[in-house]
Amino acid sequence: MKKNKDMIAFFLKFVIPYWHYGLIVLAFMLVGIATSLVFPYIFKIIVDEALPTQDYEYLVTLVGILLGITGLNLILSFVSYYVYNWINNR
Repeated sequence: MKKNKDMIAFFLKFVIPYWHYGLIVLAFMLVGIATSLVFPYIFKIIVDEALPTQDYEYLVTLVGILLGITGLNLILSFVSYYVYNWINNR
């Protein structure tokens, strides 16, 4: 048991200075997951509301929202992976 505590203490020496960067990565990952969960809901709205009524303005708005969420996910994943790799290279 002492060996495990020593190993954890040794590991924490290197991790503690970068804990706030880890929180940034975690926050970006959670926001990315949350925005990914919006996709099925928007597709449901497209299929159930916009297409049957042939409301093309609404359809364009929903597709724009999907593109915006895709761009947001792209930016969040890039920043998250960048910070994660920066932490790994320290």
